[in-house]
Amino acid sequence: MNTAIKRTGLLHITPGERSALQLIAQGKALGEVCQCLGVPPAELGIHLTTLFAKLGAGSRAEAVAEASRRGIVDMLE
Repeated sequence: MNTAIKRTGLLHITPGERSALQLIAQGKALGEVCQCLGVPPAELGIHLTTLFAKLGAGSRAEAVAEASRRGIVDMLE
């Protein structure tokens, strides 16, 4: 990823990725996230892998922390 993009937080996060992040930030388990979004676990896994790469995160916790830092999700919602 371009370091200028990473620094400024200019990422293309899809609405589905944003929704998944918000649910994870709320403490939902992966099964609950799948249920809320209406997607199978394999599909959610693919989307999370892509999202982690966009955020430079290695885990759900890192992804939520980075997304919160960048203003992508509000951990208090």
